[in-house]
Amino acid sequence: MSAVEYTNPPPSNGRVFGFIFVVLLHALLLWGLMNGLAQTVVEVVTGPLEVQIIRSVEQPPVEPTPPPPEIVPVKKAFIPPPEVKIAKPAEAPPPKAIQAVQTEKKAPPPPPQMAQPDPSAGNRKPSYPSASRRMQEEGTVMLMLLVGPDGAVSEAKVAKSSGYDRLDEAAVKTALRYWRFKPLMRNGQAIASWFKFAVTFRLND
Repeated sequence: MSAVEYTNPPPSNGRVFGFIFVVLLHALLLWGLMNGLAQTVVEVVTGPLEVQIIRSVEQPPVEPTPPPPEIVPVKKAFIPPPEVKIAKPAEAPPPKAIQAVQTEKKAPPPPPQMAQPDPSAGNRKPSYPSASRRMQEEGTVMLMLLVGPDGAVSEAKVAKSSGYDRLDEAAVKTALRYWRFKPLMRNGQAIASWFKFAVTFRLND
C-alpha cells in the first residue's frame, strides 16, 4: 500500500488581503471606541465650570458727629417794679354834737303767773292700781297738763314715765277727770297754759 502525501495549497492573494482588511477594520473600530469613551469620561468628570464675579460693596463714608451747640445764657430783662401810690383817706368831717335825748323807759310787764292747784277743789290722788300693788310697782310720773281758762285740765301727757304703764295711765285719767287749777292770768284775764305736775306712787302711802 502506497503512502499519499498531503500538502496545503499555498494561500491565495485574496485571502491575504481580506485578512489584512479585517485586522485594520478592527483596529480602527478599537481606536474610535477608545477616543470617544475618553472624551465622554472627561466631559462627565469635569463638567461645566461656573464663574461668579463678586463685586465688593462699597460702604458709605461715616460722617463725623457734629459737636453740641453752644448754650448761650439768656439774660432776663430787668422789669422795674410798678409804682404803687397809696391814696390818703379823706379827712372825715368833725362829728356833730350828739344831742342827749332822754327817753322814758317803760316798766317791763310782770311775769306771767303759772297755774297753781286750787285748794278749794280738793284734787284727789290717783287710785293705786291693784295689779301694781300685787306686782310691787312704784315710782314717780311727770305729767304735762294743759289748764284752760276755767281751771279744768283739758289735756294731759306723760313727760317722764314712772317705768310702769299702769301707774302712768292712772295718773293721766285722774288729772283729766278730777283735777282743777287756778288758771294763768295775763293782763287781768285767765288764759290756757301748759305746766308740769309730778305724781308719786308709793306702796306705804
